[in-house]
Amino acid sequence: MSYSYTRTDTQTVTYANVRAVNDKIIADLEYVLTLYPSVFTKDRLGNWKHDFYHWMYNGYISTIQVQFHKNGACFYEIKYDIKTDGSINNDQNTGRIRGNLDGATTSIVVTWTNKWMSLTPEEQQAFYKSLKQPWGPVGKTNYATGLIEKTDKQYSSGSFGVQRSILG
Repeated sequence: MSYSYTRTDTQTVTYANVRAVNDKIIADLEYVLTLYPSVFTKDRLGNWKHDFYHWMYNGYISTIQVQFHKNGACFYEIKYDIKTDGSINNDQNTGRIRGNLDGATTSIVVTWTNKWMSLTPEEQQAFYKSLKQPWGPVGKTNYATGLIEKTDKQYSSGSFGVQRSILG
């Protein structure tokens, strides 16, 4: 006698999943803005919220790096590694971002997925037009010496999540 067994697992990322996680990322950045109101504007934060959502929902990015610079070097970075496979299943409270960001300038670096890279240039341009911030290629980040990376929080909803780490 023989037996057969087939199992199919699908991970579905929904609007609500991405929105919940994106709201946590934005809450982190609102916390930064409350402590250091000159590092970026509230309008810019609102644009990031819109754009991060669309990047993540479409599966076009694997990381978001919020970098803080002084004297031409990144001295502090908040990094979000995006996972859609259900491997992140802890939803923690936002905040607890430490570091003196007075006088810093801010930039965002996103890492594209293969899904993004498989789009035609026309499809990429059409997507860029739907975003609120201008996005383009960036050069290599010049990091300050002596930085230490600490993985500290996870935000998740359904099979969608991010692992936050701080480089400072």
